[in-house]
Amino acid sequence: MAQRRWLGTVRAKTSGDMLTGYAAALTSPGAAALRLHFEGVDLPPGAELYVYGAADHVVSGPYTGKGPFGSGEFWTDVLAGETAVVEWLEPTGRTAPFRVTEVAHIWDSPLPPTVKTTGKVEGSGPEAGACNLDAMCGPEPEKDSVARIVFQTGGGTSVCSGTILTTRSGDFAPFLLTANHCVSTAAEAQSVQAFWFYRTTACNSGVVNSNFFRSPTGATLLQTNAPSDHTLLEILGVIPRNLFHAGWDTSPRPDGTNVFALHHPDVGTPISQPQLSFLRRSLGTLAGQNTNCTGSTGLQGGYRVNWNQGVTEPGSSGSGIWYSTSQGSFLIGVLSCGPAACGVPPSQLFDNYGKFSTFAPSINNFLNGGSDDAFEPNDSRNEARFVTLPVNANNLVVKEVSEDWYAIQATTGARILATINFTHNFGDIDMQLYRNQEPQPIAISNSTSNSETIDFTNTGPANLFFLRVFLFNDTRNTYQMSLNVTGGAPPPPPSTVGCFRPSDGFVYQRFSNTSGFADNSFFYGQAGDRPIAGDWNGDGIDTVGIFRNGVFFLKNSNTPGFADLSFAYGEAGDIPLAGDWDGDGVDTIGVYRNGTFFLRNANSAGTPDIVVNYGNPNDLPIVGDWDGNRTTTVGCFRPSNGFCYIRNSNTSGFADSDFFYGQAGDIPVAGDWTGKGFDSIGIYRQGVFFLRNINSAGFAHIQVNYGSPGDIPIVGRWR
Repeated sequence: MAQRRWLGTVRAKTSGDMLTGYAAALTSPGAAALRLHFEGVDLPPGAELYVYGAADHVVSGPYTGKGPFGSGEFWTDVLAGETAVVEWLEPTGRTAPFRVTEVAHIWDSPLPPTVKTTGKVEGSGPEAGACNLDAMCGPEPEKDSVARIVFQTGGGTSVCSGTILTTRSGDFAPFLLTANHCVSTAAEAQSVQAFWFYRTTACNSGVVNSNFFRSPTGATLLQTNAPSDHTLLEILGVIPRNLFHAGWDTSPRPDGTNVFALHHPDVGTPISQPQLSFLRRSLGTLAGQNTNCTGSTGLQGGYRVNWNQGVTEPGSSGSGIWYSTSQGSFLIGVLSCGPAACGVPPSQLFDNYGKFSTFAPSINNFLNGGSDDAFEPNDSRNEARFVTLPVNANNLVVKEVSEDWYAIQATTGARILATINFTHNFGDIDMQLYRNQEPQPIAISNSTSNSETIDFTNTGPANLFFLRVFLFNDTRNTYQMSLNVTGGAPPPPPSTVGCFRPSDGFVYQRFSNTSGFADNSFFYGQAGDRPIAGDWNGDGIDTVGIFRNGVFFLKNSNTPGFADLSFAYGEAGDIPLAGDWDGDGVDTIGVYRNGTFFLRNANSAGTPDIVVNYGNPNDLPIVGDWDGNRTTTVGCFRPSNGFCYIRNSNTSGFADSDFFYGQAGDIPVAGDWTGKGFDSIGIYRQGVFFLRNINSAGFAHIQVNYGSPGDIPIVGRWR
């Protein structure tokens, strides 16, 4: 490697530290491409390493810390041209240690033995012969599932083919099937680079598509076996989202089954010349059920395929065969060995394939889908996971089809700090922070580095916030996350459950949303009364009241005795309500009658201050501070379909939010169950409260067994 050159200084975006840039070049004359082997990589915080080929526009990196595998050792991507350039940034006064210990010199294709192929026996004629069929002439969508893979073995740089598989869950896990004789160790897997859409522009055009896609280097060895000659890899580098994830069949197929193969013959890559390794198609028939391969592959009990059109050649190893039905095509084998080649006698126009039915049980768990983390399910704002702070979690998983959402509470002045660390080359993960149900994020972190950070101070009232972690590209990646909320005003006390028992007029209150005996109980009311609760005097404590035949009896303490306030309002048969309709800090009464709310801003007799036509005659009213603005507004629960319809203003109109929660016979309740700063829905069903922390459909976040069937629920801040 040439002497390093000083490039200048730059200020880091996140830390603000000054970084010094350096570059060095390495040339291997006559190479079509290079790969560099880094060892001893131990970059200090803030340092970054990049590599690129002088004949290409693609930059590999950033590499940080001890590299993508945390071991200090890795192979780079295939770098076009005979010169590779290494650039790095290091903090002022710190060094960025690393060594380039090996260089893989990749010749123009066809390649000499320094780039080896295994399994397929080389014939005497040229590779990628004229008898190969252009895959673009075939109708199969599976051509979007096949990759040319390049990897390092003890003998140098090697190439094979591989196929991305579908999973039962349809989660687009990047599981690539290839041959054991191609990749069989964890170290080889880590050196795998996959090239996608390496094919011609049109049937027999002879022009290779320039829009191929290269995944950054890296894969995990999931499972491998020599007798069945198969290997299942998880591709770590970014894969295109428009791949076709190939179907498969775990049942054996009989002789006589027509099959097709899709593969990359020859040993070139899309950035080598001449372009002979683009995707090919072969047509044949199963003609044997117990074939073996000698030599490097060791296949036992495989399929024999007799070719009718096209062949396979060196570089095709690891590719699949499919049979077709009206329901689609299904992979049943992986290429191991065979003598087929252009120009061989008809007796040699066959190849041997490892049976998918044989090794499917060993990869069955992976066929179900990719793993996930303990926070699941948290794929949407409605399913956001309420976390215990602080969070310091490793090996979290985010997928294209499964975003990660976390719910946190923050009071006025509180600081929300979230940081995620990951490998950008394995999928670009971004973050957004949302306040409550607002449609637009209030903070975004979407850099192209190996980490993202959101640092937000809540200047508004206490509220619920949602952190969204999602993939900008790729289908899957893992990350580490630290998340905490610090400072700010004390959170408001939560609303907790209680019950009024019509049979004896007793009130039973709990000071926490947990099952147990009453923390406070007292006699107030009689059979037939309708209970309510509110902060009648603005002291921050909710106390009970009852509604009896058009008269309210309100208490300013949760004790037995006579009413502190009593007055007529409404009619017998009305449903009583309580809320802070004008945001003055005092709850006042209201009634609901046949689809109309009649609300008072004073606890006294008189005419309604607010009339809201909202809901149907058979709906049940629910009221709450749905948006955290300290004003109570209307809503309805519809027993006929279990839907909730809530408004963020005390006016008629369409619902601001509607969602399914509950069923016929449930009694709706609303409260701030965790001190998050706004009210959310709950239901009471035969002695059990099911409380949600979000106004959305989903399972209960809190379940409280409290009360008896026939009790009437009441909720409030009792102390």
